[in-house]
Amino acid sequence: MDEKEKLISLATEKYAKGVLSTGKAAEFVHLSVWEFIQLLKARKIPMNLTSEQVLEGVDNI
Repeated sequence: MDEKEKLISLATEKYAKGVLSTGKAAEFVHLSVWEFIQLLKARKIPMNLTSEQVLEGVDNI
């Protein structure tokens, strides 16, 4: 496992446990939030979003 993959594994693990937010986890692995969300989707890791966060995201579109 290379260094980038180790960082991704650590970030996704901390994200799944609720330790890191989507933005912080993406920053940790040097990805955009969108790229990190796609990574979560590819790895079948559920998103940790509250209804308020979803509505906030919709307001920002």
